[in-house]
Amino acid sequence: MKKHYYATLTLTGILLLAGCATTAKYRANLDKWRGQSIETFVKVWGYPDKTLELQNDQTAYVYSDREIVSTPITQMPSNLTTVQNGDKTTVITTPGTIVGGQTYSLSCVTWIVFNNKTKKIIDTTFRGNNCVSY
Repeated sequence: MKKHYYATLTLTGILLLAGCATTAKYRANLDKWRGQSIETFVKVWGYPDKTLELQNDQTAYVYSDREIVSTPITQMPSNLTTVQNGDKTTVITTPGTIVGGQTYSLSCVTWIVFNNKTKKIIDTTFRGNNCVSY
């Protein structure tokens, strides 16, 4: 019983923390970089995974993140219920359920576009199911 309590408590904590990270916050964090120096951005984010030369004397730095996440398999215990009806007793057994065991692919690709002459960020965009920030 103690194991199930701690497992439930841990799972609840993880879900609460994950609930704080949102795509809207990721967008807001990227928007703050518009007009800022690309050199400063690289000091914070690190070097890009890829560089694209664009038209109009612009460059895009591409940052990619991908991870495979698996949830642990947990078996919930079976349940025994006793029903008394007069002098007749019925025992009902509900089997335990198995939860978890799924595998998910999480990814996020972020593009930072800057002007080559001014070295200022002029646009940011992203795509993926894991572009989240706290």
